[in-house]
Amino acid sequence: MTMNLSHVAVSVSEMDRSLRFYRDLLGFEVISDFTSEGNSVDNMVALKGVKVRVALLHQSGAMLELCHYLSPEGRSDRTVRQCDPGITHFALVTDQFDRIIEKLKSNGCELLSDPLELGVIEGMGNVRVVYFYGPDREAIELLEVT
Repeated sequence: MTMNLSHVAVSVSEMDRSLRFYRDLLGFEVISDFTSEGNSVDNMVALKGVKVRVALLHQSGAMLELCHYLSPEGRSDRTVRQCDPGITHFALVTDQFDRIIEKLKSNGCELLSDPLELGVIEGMGNVRVVYFYGPDREAIELLEVT
């Protein structure tokens, strides 16, 4: 059996702001941007009256799906901690680690810590890491593996 991760989906509160972040700051390419609604979408996501704008972004084999639900409106009253059950973050690997960190800082992004040297991790190599928040406080891990 073969299985690969297809994409990561992030529900966003403002599509244009998120596109500026992922496209303009992190360098993802928008490959599709559309709005979807109707019974098939309602059934797929188990919600009623769905109207969602979806942007598919791509970079170096990584696919990101940004979803802005125009209806129903999403809740913003939740804070996910890294120790909470469920998906807590997604990770991006780069060969431009220091450059991206400087770009994040100069654009006012909140880093959860200073970059950390994790040393050699078996099966990966020498790893540097930092966590930061995206526009909707989604946690993102940035890795450099050498």
